[in-house]
Amino acid sequence: MENKIGIVFIHGAGLGSFIWDELKPHLLHRVLMLDFPNRINRGGIATTHLHLGDYAGLLIKRIEKWNQKRFIIVAHSAGACVGMKVAQHFGSRVQGFVAISAPIPINGGSFISCFPFPKNILNGLLIRFMGTRPPNSLIVRRLCHDLSPEKTKKVLTAYTAESKALFLERTNAKLFNMATLYIQTTRDKIFSKEFQEKMANNMMAQEIVSMKTGHLPMLTMPQKLAEILNEFIEQLPPPKIQRGLNGRGTRNKKEIETEG
Repeated sequence: MENKIGIVFIHGAGLGSFIWDELKPHLLHRVLMLDFPNRINRGGIATTHLHLGDYAGLLIKRIEKWNQKRFIIVAHSAGACVGMKVAQHFGSRVQGFVAISAPIPINGGSFISCFPFPKNILNGLLIRFMGTRPPNSLIVRRLCHDLSPEKTKKVLTAYTAESKALFLERTNAKLFNMATLYIQTTRDKIFSKEFQEKMANNMMAQEIVSMKTGHLPMLTMPQKLAEILNEFIEQLPPPKIQRGLNGRGTRNKKEIETEG
């Protein structure tokens, strides 16, 4: 089991590991689907006063208990900021990083730092004074616009306010010496296509896959997303070559349009 590459899944802000459930039957690898603190029916630590490092620390402890030597990290949306800290902690054990419609800060920056001026200032003020759980109407309109009523209800029921630090604190982390893939969602109402292209560039993504979905492709096209992840792992270079990866020039960048 240790010789096979596993997959660590990190969900985005407000959500939970339930978003990955429909992928599991289609994946060819061992998986660990992680939850941020205080998810529905899980109790535990309240998120209010947590720092970004606390989020990462919780996930690191879960991974350390998992008997899996090598793995990739698949991180959705703001979960990528936590995922970058987790990847940096585990170093060469992380064989690849997949970002799904995710902000990728550069120079150890924060989630907020990914946005241009003055949007970064405005978003920071909104988070500080309005909190981190949007109204249900906004969640439905922007996050769930292409989901079924049943899945929309599940997202609304599970949606959990995060610590403001998840968005405001610096990651102090970067991705290096691993394969990278950015999955762009072209019908996304959270992050524009242009924003995601910039984030893929920040990540120095060696591959970009474009999916014609909203912000939650794991709920609208789970089988297709699982196929993309299976293929990504199959194409990983051997560990000795993997340690030499650094930037775009090592692997061919490609874009694939997937139809819904």
